[in-house]
Amino acid sequence: GTEFKICWLPLGGYVRFYGSEIGGDIPPDRAHRALLLSPVYKRVLISAAGPLANLILSFGVMVGLSGWGMPQPAPVIGVLSDSPSALAGLKDGDRITSIDGKKMRTWKELNGVVSASPDKALSFEIQRKTSTGHTITITPKVDEIEDTFGDAKRVGRIGVSPSFSTPRVIVAANSRLWEAGLRSGDSVESIGMVKMRHAAELEVYAGDWSFVRQDLFSPLKKTAENSTDGKSQQFETLVLKVGLPDLKFGKDFWTTDLAFDSFEILPKGDARAQSYLSWEKCLFKKGDTLISAKSPDMGDMQTSFRTATDLYRFVQKISRVQNKVVPGSPTAIAFEVLPWNAAQTETRSCEIQRRLTKDSHGRSTWALDFPLRFLSFGVPGETIVVRSSGVMGALVDGARATGEQIMTIATGLKKLVTGNLPISNLGGPIAIARVAGDAASGGMLVFLLTMSWMSINIGLFNLLPLPALDGGALLLQAVEAAYGKPLPIQVQANVQKAGFIIILCLIVIVFYNDILRLFVHQ
Repeated sequence: GTEFKICWLPLGGYVRFYGSEIGGDIPPDRAHRALLLSPVYKRVLISAAGPLANLILSFGVMVGLSGWGMPQPAPVIGVLSDSPSALAGLKDGDRITSIDGKKMRTWKELNGVVSASPDKALSFEIQRKTSTGHTITITPKVDEIEDTFGDAKRVGRIGVSPSFSTPRVIVAANSRLWEAGLRSGDSVESIGMVKMRHAAELEVYAGDWSFVRQDLFSPLKKTAENSTDGKSQQFETLVLKVGLPDLKFGKDFWTTDLAFDSFEILPKGDARAQSYLSWEKCLFKKGDTLISAKSPDMGDMQTSFRTATDLYRFVQKISRVQNKVVPGSPTAIAFEVLPWNAAQTETRSCEIQRRLTKDSHGRSTWALDFPLRFLSFGVPGETIVVRSSGVMGALVDGARATGEQIMTIATGLKKLVTGNLPISNLGGPIAIARVAGDAASGGMLVFLLTMSWMSINIGLFNLLPLPALDGGALLLQAVEAAYGKPLPIQVQANVQKAGFIIILCLIVIVFYNDILRLFVHQ
């Protein structure tokens, strides 16, 4: 008794129940099959079944992933320059085992405790390769940020990262390493027979050092352009032996990820072109290592850099200050750089043009574009697989994860309805296909997590009390249950027409947003 139909354009599907047309003629012998003549509780179950199936699917995915195990960054840290953690004595590669007696299994747990404790002294238990089991007290500094929905939020920051600098070094002039032949911008590929993966391994290594030096421009004897005089020159990998077992290298070198490589290439007609052109006038050359910078917008206070995170935060702070003070004016920045193979730093002065754009919440803002590419991009830290303990543990963890997703999406829908979040954040079939494609390319884990999010998103959206959605049907059914009988036919027909108009408007909006995202760079 069911008719099936396959449409040539596969934009979703729908189920139409017999007897669902308001005011339709229903033969008496088929009245028992008509939807609108069924008891209210049956219609409530039918209306709730779709959204409920979405929630069950998401819950099932999260329970499965919790039981199978999900890789997460371990609480092993990289330390940012001039941060509370650096001042307290934390070092790259330290493992945070507990905070105030609470065991830390993952980076997410570590970040959650620190973020929730601005300006509050915390006791960190540290495990270090060279020693174990000592305690350091750190007070997270207060940072004003915006959450996912643009609301102001105070969080704690201690200046740590789940990734490390690459083993690219800056060498102090006239140091023993300099005399041995190591230069700023070189990457230390190995020491003796041990390969150096990141800065933490390089800095804790002790003993008789034997460097394999990788120059900036090429492995082995490849001709490359010299960054200082523009001439071609031969470079090759060198082995440097430093027979000083008691040598302490702390003041002879430090690591960096900020050796400049090139500028990002933009497509023709890109809105960022003018801003990028002003960056090119800074005259950065390949191999220039960015040491520090200062700007009148930041009170001319010199800010030191070690990682890309340090630099990006500096740029973000300038953007925030500028939006409050003199919107749209160029930003003067004086960078201190160390050219490759040089002993002295130089200054690169820049006047960076801002660009008027909109943020993810639809608010007009002045952005400071950042087109610099570096020779190093950091190295991910240690990863561990976190599994739930048994079936009950998987059910509890899956329910908790699903609940977090529901709260986040419900908050977003609420802000859309109240106007606190612009409708430009809505996406339709094109956006869904794009997200699904990106998820699929990220591997099975990313795909399943995305499927869980999308399923809840669809389920909660369908629960909105709009006519023609499941939530609208549930609302009318609740009114009917309270009223004791169905609403007048004319009222139901008018409500259905209004719902149809609303859905058409939503379809137009989401398609407009999807197409705009394809062609406009914000």
